[in-house]
Amino acid sequence: MRSKLVRPIIHSARRERERQLTQTVRVSSSDEVPPGYRQIRAPSLSIFAKVQVLSSQKGRPVFVEMHAGQQNQRVAYWVHEDVMPALAWWLRLRVFPAHEIVTQ
Repeated sequence: MRSKLVRPIIHSARRERERQLTQTVRVSSSDEVPPGYRQIRAPSLSIFAKVQVLSSQKGRPVFVEMHAGQQNQRVAYWVHEDVMPALAWWLRLRVFPAHEIVTQ
């Protein structure tokens, strides 16, 4: 009986923790992105989803640069340097070459 009462509390705490780790911050320009982040292009939603997963594992937010006038138009994604090696490894296994996604 006790485990049935405790289980929803544990799941609620886990969901709250995961919600905090998968933070996406919208910015209007690259000047608002803190140091240590690299700009990437994500031509498909699967790449952005993997960026979200890897960033949440490292506890780093993802910054999404948006146009000031158009709220739904994404310009670029900014990912922390800690995430880049795992992302590069994952991209090598897929059809997306890393040089097409990471900008200099």
